[in-house]
Amino acid sequence: LSANFAETQIGTINTDSGPVSMDDNGVQTLLVDGADGFVFNTASSVFTQVTSAIFPSNPVTVSVQDGFALVNDEDTNVVYQSDLNDFLSWGALTFSSVDGQPGHLICVFQNHREQWMLKEESTEIWINAGLSPFAFQRLSGVFIQKGCAAAHSVQRIGQNMIWLGRDEQGDGVVYVAQGYQVQRVSTHALEHAIAGYSRLDNAIGYVYQEEGHFFYVLIFPTASKTWCYDLTSSFAAGYPMWHERAYFRNG
Repeated sequence: LSANFAETQIGTINTDSGPVSMDDNGVQTLLVDGADGFVFNTASSVFTQVTSAIFPSNPVTVSVQDGFALVNDEDTNVVYQSDLNDFLSWGALTFSSVDGQPGHLICVFQNHREQWMLKEESTEIWINAGLSPFAFQRLSGVFIQKGCAAAHSVQRIGQNMIWLGRDEQGDGVVYVAQGYQVQRVSTHALEHAIAGYSRLDNAIGYVYQEEGHFFYVLIFPTASKTWCYDLTSSFAAGYPMWHERAYFRNG
């Protein structure tokens, strides 16, 4: 999109529904859609599909740090790492299991130059330790007993992280992480509504700022429901403030 919102097509992908995950290193942008990976080079304007045999067969989320791209594979606990500053190249040994606790790796998300590995019922923090061939390792002494219910619900809001959570007791709770401290920010009324939805794993979250207020919008496509959390007003009031979004139908 240009400054006046004129659009230019740069390529096509092989799927036509569902969310994608994207991140960049300033020159290359890696896009994954659950089935394939694609790289757009802003210097050459070339859009290329990743064909490396090592690339995940069902890539869910991508997170970039220090020139490396990290991608998790659906229904596994494995995270894959690209070559340095080359998202089209993936080494045969540049992967690792995130196995501090059993469960699939749902989402990889970079926050404050740390990689949050959100699993089904727990979360591990990994850092770039300069190792070879896989540069990252688990941060010792930090382990969060809250996991993730929906990969694409994870977002950064202000200086914090927010997502639709899950743990060994259940799911459907929204959490905010301040540093390594995770607190519940959903209300009982919201959690009661979420409990009635038939599907949570395809929930999508996004964040925007308007007039100094940070908003987290959480969409449940299957239930056709959208809820919004006002972080700024919630912190000022001392309790979570949510509202349901309305939408237009037939004008």
